[in-house]
Amino acid sequence: MGGIYFLKSTYDNLEKVNPSVCCLAMETLWEIKAPPNFLTLSWKIIKGKTPTMMNLLRRGIILTSYLCPLCNQVDESTIHLFMECEVAYHVR
Repeated sequence: MGGIYFLKSTYDNLEKVNPSVCCLAMETLWEIKAPPNFLTLSWKIIKGKTPTMMNLLRRGIILTSYLCPLCNQVDESTIHLFMECEVAYHVR
C-alpha cells in the first residue's frame, strides 16, 4: 500500500475499534468491483457523511442558505440530492 490511501483499510481499522460500525451494506460495498471514487461516495452516502447543506448545518456550520444549489427549491439533504432533485437527476 506504500503511501496510497485506501478507504477499505481505513474501514477495517474502524471496524476493529468499533465493531458496531460494520453492517451488511458496508460489508457488501467492499465486494463490488467499481472505481474507488464510486465506492468512497457510496460509503459516505451510507454513513450519512456527504457534505450536503443539512449535514453542514448539523456540524454547526452556518451558511446563508441551506437550499439545494442545483434546484433552489428545498433544503439540500443526502436523500434530496441523490434521489429527489430533478436537476441532479439530469446531470451526467
